[in-house]
Amino acid sequence: MRTLAKKGLISLVLAVACMAPLSAMTASPAEAQKSRIFKRLDTNDDGVITREEMRAAFRKRFAKFDTNSDGKVTLDEVESMADERFARFDLDGDGKATKEEIAEARRLREQEKSDE
Repeated sequence: MRTLAKKGLISLVLAVACMAPLSAMTASPAEAQKSRIFKRLDTNDDGVITREEMRAAFRKRFAKFDTNSDGKVTLDEVESMADERFARFDLDGDGKATKEEIAEARRLREQEKSDE
C-alpha cells in the first residue's frame, strides 16, 4: 500500500508541476522553476508532454528512489533520499535549514547548472 501511495504521490507532483501553461509563466522563481520542469519533461521540445514523456520521467525518478534496484521503493529508501536532500540545504550541518541556507543552496545549485 505504501509503495502504491508513493507512486501516486510522485505522479501527482509531476502532473501538477506541468499544469501551468507556458503562456502564464512569469519571471518569479517559482514560475521559472515550473518552466524548467516543463522543459525537462518535454524531451522532444514540441510544447506538450506526452504520456510516454511522463512515463519516462517517472521511470527516471523512480530509479533514483529505488537505490537497491529491486523494482520497489521502501520507506527506508524514501527517508534516505529525504535526508540527502535536506543535507543539501542544511549548509552548516546543525540539523536545521534556515531561509538563508535554503536561498544560498538554491543559488549555488543554479550556479552549478549554469557552469555545466
